Amino acid sequence: MDLLQNDKAFQNLFNKYLISRVASYQHLLIQRIQDKPEVRYKKFFRKIMRYYCVYSNIISLPI
Repeated sequence: MDLLQNDKAFQNLFNKYLISRVASYQHLLIQRIQDKPEVRYKKFFRKIMRYYCVYSNIISLPI
């Protein structure tokens, strides 16, 4: 974990990766709701929240 915190280049790259993952899931969720409003989207919402929680924890880490 210390290695992760010390390597700022990797940290920035990982943050960008997480942001892109959250954005892609949000886009997928919106597309699903527009195409089929009756489709259950709980699974997609869970994925969005999981990535958001991981991302917010990384932001709060001391660098």
